[in-house]
Amino acid sequence: MVHVHQETPRGVFNRYRREAMAFKRIHPEAHFNLYDFARLTVMNILSDLYHAARERVLWKNVSSIFWFRLMQFHGTRLGYRESGQLTPQLRETFYYARERKPKDSAKRNVEPIRYNKQ
Repeated sequence: MVHVHQETPRGVFNRYRREAMAFKRIHPEAHFNLYDFARLTVMNILSDLYHAARERVLWKNVSSIFWFRLMQFHGTRLGYRESGQLTPQLRETFYYARERKPKDSAKRNVEPIRYNKQ
C-alpha cells in the first residue's frame, strides 16, 4: 500500500515544521540538529531512489524525491528550533496558507484568457 499526499514543497515544509513543533512541546528533551538533518536527508533520498528504481518509476519521481525529503527534514529542523508559542501569524501560515490573499490585491486591467471560448 502506498500513502500519497498531493502537496507543494511549501505544504510539505509547513506540515513537518508544525509536527516537529508539536513533538518538541511534548518531548522537550528531543533534539534534531544539522547532523540529523544531513544524515536523514541523505539516507532517505538514497532509499527512495533505490525503491523507485526497483519499481521502475525512478525517472518519473526523481525530482519529487529530492524536494520532498529536503522540505521534510528542513521543516523538521526548523520546527524543533521554533517550538515556542504559536503566534496568530504562524497559525495562519500553517493552517490557512491557501486561503490568504495578498495585501496588495489590486485589480489588474488585463482581460483574462478565455480557454473555453469558441
